[in-house]
Formats: sequence, structure tokens, C-alpha cells
Amino acid sequence: MANCCNYAMKVVGKSEESLRRFLDILQYNDNEFYLYRVQEAQADLPYHDETYSTDLWEMHISGNVAWSCSHWLEDSPGQYGKSDKGASYSTIPEVCRKLGVGVEIWADEREMAFQQHILVDHEGRVKEKSNVDWFVEYDNDGNILSEEGGFEEYGEWSFDSEIW
Repeated sequence: MANCCNYAMKVVGKSEESLRRFLDILQYNDNEFYLYRVQEAQADLPYHDETYSTDLWEMHISGNVAWSCSHWLEDSPGQYGKSDKGASYSTIPEVCRKLGVGVEIWADEREMAFQQHILVDHEGRVKEKSNVDWFVEYDNDGNILSEEGGFEEYGEWSFDSEIW
């Protein structure tokens, strides 16, 4: 069984529908695209925050993927063929271009000792792709005993306009 890489994702787009479709892709419910070994994808409802007087919608998704999020960027579209629904294997840059959404991802894999930060804009350009070593030790109750490495700003989201 593959190690599970936990991720938190912020998806930004011009419509609520594009965000919901992105979630459908992660959940293998799309007829056109699917992504590498998503094991879980749960989301908050998409929302539009008029405080910043922007026309962008935002949705937060969390879950886990086999091994790491790197395959979402580095694999080739079509590499693993079609799903049972006829959807084509894809990558986040291809999906972002197609849906007109930007995505920021923070991910960590405790057993393999790393964290990742990824940002892909609505044109499919990879603006950030970083991996760092991260070592964490827990006690039997799940409390952190020690932590070394990792991103200092882990989990801090960029502004919607920077993601889109």
C-alpha cells in the first residue's frame, strides 16, 4: 500500500461551477479528466467574498493522495489511459487551463519526511513547486514531541488574485 500524502488545497476561479467541477475531478466524478491516485477529497462549499471586491470564487479542499502531489504536476496527460467513465488521465496544469482555475497546495507526508508547496495559475503555469525535508515525532496520544525542517509558512494561503 502506498504512503498517504495529506494535502490542503485552495482553488480559485471565476465561477462556482468551475470549482465544483475541479472537486468532481478529484473525486473521479468527471467524464473528461481524472488525476493521479486521489484517495480522498473533501471540500467546503465554494464562496465569493465581496469584502475584497473581486470577482473570484474560492473553495478549500483537503484529503490525501498516494505518495505525493508531484505526480499531479510531473506526469504526462494521458499517461495512464482512460477511467471506467471514459475520463482521461490528466495533470493539474492541464485542468487549471481547461477550467480557468488557480490552485495552491500545501502537503505533507510524515513517514517519508517531507512537505510540499505548489501553486498553479489559471493558465496552467506552475508558479511554485517546492519540497523540503520535514521530520516530526509524535507521542502515543498523537501530540508532537519534536519537529525539524518544513516550511516556516506552512499552510499560509496566498491571496486569491495571486493564485488565480
